[in-house]
Amino acid sequence: MQNIQIYFATETGNSEQIANTLANKLRSLNVTNSVHDIYYLNPSDLIELKREISYTIFVVSTCGQGCFPYSIQKLIRWLKKHIKQGNKVLRDMSYTIIGLGSSLYEDSFNLAAKKLDKYFRGLGAKKFCKCGEIDEVKNNVSECLLWWDEVFFPFIKRNYTLDKYQHCLNYLQINFEPKSFTCKIYFGVPGDNLILNNNSIQEGECYISRKYFALSAFAVKEKTLLCKPFKIGPQSFRKTFQLTLLPTYSCTYKTLDLLDILPSNTEDIIVKFSKRIFNIDNIDKLNNITISLTPNDQSCSTYKVPFPTPCSLTYALKYYFDIVTIPPKEVLLQFTPFVTEQNEKRIIEDDYFHQLLTKFYKLSLLDYIYIFLPSLKYIPIEKFLTFFGMRQRFRTYSISSSSSISKNDINITVSTYTEGPYASLLYAPFVINPKYLYFRDLRVQYYNGTCSNFLFTLKENSSYIYGQIRKSSLDISSFMLKVPLILITHGTGIAPIRALLNEIGYIKMNNRSVKLGPIYLFYGCRTAEDILYNNELIYFKESGVLERTFFAFSKSCKVHVQDILIEKEQEVTDFLKNIETHIYICGSPTFTVNIKKTLSWIGKKNEIDHDVVEKLSREKRIYTETWN
Repeated sequence: MQNIQIYFATETGNSEQIANTLANKLRSLNVTNSVHDIYYLNPSDLIELKREISYTIFVVSTCGQGCFPYSIQKLIRWLKKHIKQGNKVLRDMSYTIIGLGSSLYEDSFNLAAKKLDKYFRGLGAKKFCKCGEIDEVKNNVSECLLWWDEVFFPFIKRNYTLDKYQHCLNYLQINFEPKSFTCKIYFGVPGDNLILNNNSIQEGECYISRKYFALSAFAVKEKTLLCKPFKIGPQSFRKTFQLTLLPTYSCTYKTLDLLDILPSNTEDIIVKFSKRIFNIDNIDKLNNITISLTPNDQSCSTYKVPFPTPCSLTYALKYYFDIVTIPPKEVLLQFTPFVTEQNEKRIIEDDYFHQLLTKFYKLSLLDYIYIFLPSLKYIPIEKFLTFFGMRQRFRTYSISSSSSISKNDINITVSTYTEGPYASLLYAPFVINPKYLYFRDLRVQYYNGTCSNFLFTLKENSSYIYGQIRKSSLDISSFMLKVPLILITHGTGIAPIRALLNEIGYIKMNNRSVKLGPIYLFYGCRTAEDILYNNELIYFKESGVLERTFFAFSKSCKVHVQDILIEKEQEVTDFLKNIETHIYICGSPTFTVNIKKTLSWIGKKNEIDHDVVEKLSREKRIYTETWN
């Protein structure tokens, strides 16, 4: 029976998550498989893969404008070399590919996976089943399981001997790979020397865990409100501010880089969660419990763990567990053995109800447990700490400062909102699902943004955050400073554009002979009072960095950026006709899609190209940065 090898290439950990999801489902069917980070693959080993012995699955995410993740670059160079030489070196390899992308980037959706498929076919490899194209907008895991049901599982049934009941296994019954560690609990703080040292070195078991071991600390130097808070609900206000951070040790960045921030849970949330899950309602007791993840094999040099230890239970819950967001259903199923009522177990397993709660209602995990799982028993600490899928994820922010001007300080631009203490749970899910009607009168507590609100509560000169600087897929090359630029954004999407304009301004100031291409900015805000960095934009205009600036005020004037683009159709057309023009769009998913549609409409109307956006994307002259 053929072994299945799964290789993943990832930037943010999503491909690794999908690879492990596939591996676990295959393991539940007793199908031998193994998961590997493609970074460690010796490309020439692919030549030895015989289809009679193994099938190979490649899980590949698309980065930026259709680029490959860094970890797969070595393999891509090797593939291109043999394609150029005309060698059919992979004629014995049997493969399929799962591509991860976002349909928001319609021109480059899963482009990396499509390129990889083309390279493999060019070297003679045979595809054993249809490739999967996963759209993160629709949820990566759900899309993967749909591909499993419709494409991959039928292939498995045809080619492997399975027990007729095995494919009906519940996710909880999957035989997960044994852990390389044992979770032990001690009473006493880590400094009390309660834990015996060993020579083994811990390393993260997944992409997120590995980042826990490479955190940098940043001191909060200054917090500046950028515009007047505005009301968006009966008791809700949106606030936009700039956070100035100072690395605590030598840490460099480049303009347009990103900052991945690890948010922390508040002490109040930690105590409430611990009271319900562990029956511990005192922060001092939590501080006095130390966690140690010790290797099963004391002779091993390294072993994989979900987070660094030893640490206190408080510290683990503060930084390493997302105890606010309702996790995917597959993760919630881990609570089922501790729920005594059958109807509550059915609630956990109800896909439709879970989708309603997570997609349409701002319900926290704690609310979910209190309201829908009242029979949940206390969970042993050692057991809970090994739950999968509850890692605290990093939140990414564009750095809004220029590295040439602010070499030491790092600016990020953050928008958050605060809400009233309580809000009524809406009726829609209970009308559609009468079995849940008895919950309709309950009132639940809203939770604020996990990271943005955490950042807003930080104190100047006395607070620290943890994170990592990450290179952006966008790059400021010398030619980009001399070509015509159209910058299109709204709200806090101005952050990377502000960094770019500051960088260009610095170059212009220090090299008067540099001739800049014309730069037009289209910026959408609610009102004129909501323009972020308005004084700087005025300076950029007066100093010649910006040639034209157009504002669209959606609240006060009922005008959107698309309307301004159409109003200035002639200027936009002149830019689109110029073969050197580059366009940078930064904003929400809906905004990005609408802007591209507007540009395509202008291009088609003025007979520039059948699809000018596709043409710009193909020529790598349009850049998109969006947030979920």
